[in-house]
Amino acid sequence: MPLAKDKRAAVELSETLRETLALIHQRSVGDTLVIMNDAGITMAQMVTLFALGKFGEHSVCDIADRLHLSAAAASHLVERLVVAGLVERVEDAGDRRQKRVSISKSGEQLISRLNRSRVLEFTVALAKLSPALRGVLREVLEKVNFELRGSEPGRQPVRVHKSACLRARAKRKATR
Repeated sequence: MPLAKDKRAAVELSETLRETLALIHQRSVGDTLVIMNDAGITMAQMVTLFALGKFGEHSVCDIADRLHLSAAAASHLVERLVVAGLVERVEDAGDRRQKRVSISKSGEQLISRLNRSRVLEFTVALAKLSPALRGVLREVLEKVNFELRGSEPGRQPVRVHKSACLRARAKRKATR
């Protein structure tokens, strides 16, 4: 039963972390949301921009897989980002039917503004903690980040199921 006990401890820790983040967010309601609203982007579009900024160029299917969207929904999401000038879309050199999407300079600037806003919101909330507690929290979070980075394979966890994009890609390969 150690696994069940570990899982229960992880769930309890997750709940504590969720509560901590809720307390931080309630004290810092939203410059981030104002920036998103001013830019006219949705949460899914913001996640896409962050993914493109962190992991680089993606196909539309990769974006669909990452966000658990249909290929059509991802295509519409990307189109809105292209029209807004936040991403650039080009033909895949290896398969002209596929499109590759990368973040534009404007998209990078927006992500930078969002990151600065989040840091400011967290700073205001965390400034209410004692210096000693902030020091302990920083040490613990640095260790947590180190371990989480070590378990991160680079993109995302492998899925048990195949998305519609992956099935279509496999089917195209099989017919070549």
